[in-house]
Amino acid sequence: QSLQEGPWVPEDAALLLDQMAGALDVAHRQGVVHRDVKPENILLDEDGNAYLSDFGIAKDLQRVTPATAADVIPGSLLYISPEAAKGQAVTAQSDLYSLGVVMSEVLTGAHPFPDSTPATLLAQLLSEPLPPLRTRRPNLPGALDEVIQRATAKEPSERYPDALAFASAFRNA
Repeated sequence: QSLQEGPWVPEDAALLLDQMAGALDVAHRQGVVHRDVKPENILLDEDGNAYLSDFGIAKDLQRVTPATAADVIPGSLLYISPEAAKGQAVTAQSDLYSLGVVMSEVLTGAHPFPDSTPATLLAQLLSEPLPPLRTRRPNLPGALDEVIQRATAKEPSERYPDALAFASAFRNA
C-alpha cells in the first residue's frame, strides 16, 4: 500500500533496508533462506517499522528436503533470483537479489520491469541488469544505482556477502 503512494525518499528506504537486512541476517545465520522477499511480505506498523513475514516457502539449508518439482518455481516471479528461476540451489544471496529488486521498486515507485509478460520477465531477469534508478528518478545519487546493481548481479558470488553489507553500502551511498 505504501508503494501506491509513490517512491520513498532514500533516507526512509535506508531504514526499511536496515530492518529487512536485520531480519534476513537472523534467518540466514540460522540457515534459512526466505525465497519470497517481496513488498507484500514486508509489513509496516503505524510507526513505519518494517517486519518480514511469510516464511511459508522458506528453505532450511540445514535440513535435507525433497527437491522442488521441476516445473515449479518457488517464490514470486517478479522478485525471484536468476538462480532460483533456473532451478539451481538458493542461498542467502538469492534473498539479496529479491531484496535488491524490492529496493529498486521502493526508490522508483515501480517494478524494474513493469508490464512484462511472464515469459519476457523471465528472460529479463536471466539476462538483463535492472534499469538504472535514475531512469525513473534522475535526482537519486548515482551511487545508489551501483549498490542496487551489485545486490541484483546475475551471479550470486558478485552480490554482497550478506544482507548487512548490502544495507551498509546503501546507507553509505
